[in-house]
Amino acid sequence: MERDPPGTADMPAEMPPPEHPPPETAPPASPSPLVVLGWAAFAAHVGVGLTFYLAAGLVAPLPGVLVLWACWIGLTVAGLRVRKARPWWFVALPVVSVGVWVLVVSLGSWVFGWTA
Repeated sequence: MERDPPGTADMPAEMPPPEHPPPETAPPASPSPLVVLGWAAFAAHVGVGLTFYLAAGLVAPLPGVLVLWACWIGLTVAGLRVRKARPWWFVALPVVSVGVWVLVVSLGSWVFGWTA
């Protein structure tokens, strides 16, 4: 009969489980409808920018077009910054974008006499 090495007689035969088991891998969560709606709204905002704001040169002179582009870029940056804090504002971005375009072009037409 073999003898245990000195000092190992009272050690358990099996290793105890680790104190912190490895984290279980959860299935990836599907995005919430508000997140999907937000990104769809952002795509619509880009669509508004590519149609209305880029085509503004047909209605407004270069300084007016530059003001419109600055407004669109400002709306884009503001929308991306509030995207997580206030997602409903992000959803309203394309509507606000069209409203700003109509307001600037209408005021330019009325004040400066811009014509198509």
